[in-house]
Amino acid sequence: MKNIIKYLASSVIFLFLIAGSSVSETSLLGSWSFNVNGAPWEFNSGNMIFDHNEEAELEGKIVFHTGREVTVQNLTFEEEEFEFTVVVDGYDVQAVFSIEEEQIRGRAMSMEGNMSFTATKKVDEE
Repeated sequence: MKNIIKYLASSVIFLFLIAGSSVSETSLLGSWSFNVNGAPWEFNSGNMIFDHNEEAELEGKIVFHTGREVTVQNLTFEEEEFEFTVVVDGYDVQAVFSIEEEQIRGRAMSMEGNMSFTATKKVDEE
């Protein structure tokens, strides 16, 4: 009986380790509607759009609600966390975030301080 319990416990732990998190680099693909708490009005909301380029590398851009666009630079994914930099008005803004169930939660760090942000995955309209 003890062996059966050990086997079942080991199996459950193994399944959790294999399943781990469902977050991967492809989880970011698509368009995300975002809001940044504490950001200046012209930069406090818009869309983040992520796709693969011709070399199959992850790339992105941010389109603020004013229509202004900035290109995502240095986009990385490591240990379930994404990170990138954008240049806004000549200043670097670094973003670090994670994805949980079609929601992004993270922080943006700029010379004006740290600001939290959230984003929701947009549904394709076809």
